[in-house]
Amino acid sequence: RLANAFEMNLLGGVGAAMRDQGLDFSVSAQAPHDDASLLRFMATHPYDGVIFFGQSQFHEGLNALAAGARPFVVWGVESPGQRYCSVGSDNFACGYRATQHLIELGRQRVVFIGQAAPITTAQTRHSQLSERLAGFRSALAAAQLPTDLTMMRPASSGLAAGEEGVRALLAQGTAFDAVVASSDLVALGAIRVLRESGMRVPEDVAVVGYDDSEFARLVQPQLTTMRQDPILAGNLLVSKLLRAMAGYEVKSERLPIELVVRESCGCAAVASLPVQTAKPAITA
Repeated sequence: RLANAFEMNLLGGVGAAMRDQGLDFSVSAQAPHDDASLLRFMATHPYDGVIFFGQSQFHEGLNALAAGARPFVVWGVESPGQRYCSVGSDNFACGYRATQHLIELGRQRVVFIGQAAPITTAQTRHSQLSERLAGFRSALAAAQLPTDLTMMRPASSGLAAGEEGVRALLAQGTAFDAVVASSDLVALGAIRVLRESGMRVPEDVAVVGYDDSEFARLVQPQLTTMRQDPILAGNLLVSKLLRAMAGYEVKSERLPIELVVRESCGCAAVASLPVQTAKPAITA
């Protein structure tokens, strides 16, 4: 299941890399719901190699599959004890840098708003969202600022999660002057409700998104965001899968991420800044 615009762009990156190799691929609409259905999927499909988008609740099942004969790679986070190859972003560093940027601009009450469905403990350990949240909290802890301003909304879309998160904050009378959003869609929903409530972006509340989707440059004010490169990601996934299919050992890799500074955080100039891996000040 393709959950967002980035995953659609990532699929395009995979397709471009396969085309460059003169190879074909197909997309399965099946979504395994547990380890058993994941194993059945691999047993009943004749693919020479598989790229999985996301790992969450399937981490243990993927670890079990790593001992099998069918090569695969995963778009997702690298976790301790992982026996399979994954390609993903440094989500902790992204959450840290986005929050640090707002702190550097003088923001003191920073809230994290994310779209989240009810998840298991295993999913929490292997979630990109949980890593971004940990980076957010670590940056605030390093600056001795409150770390508990979080709104995780089990909404039907990122847009709805951003809207519901801000509405809940305003209904509770919670004071905040900045938002770190788990995606650009969440950020857009947050900005919509802030404006409806008579609050100005960025004067009253600064906002940072995640993904650098197309509308990040089209919305007013233009959205400060964390940029992932889906073309590079697709190339890495395909190249690692092909090497695994050829019998070579492949290792997990994390993509470089950039902070793209635009108007929604209060900066007039547009800038693109590389993000370095951050050291955690606390554990989430």
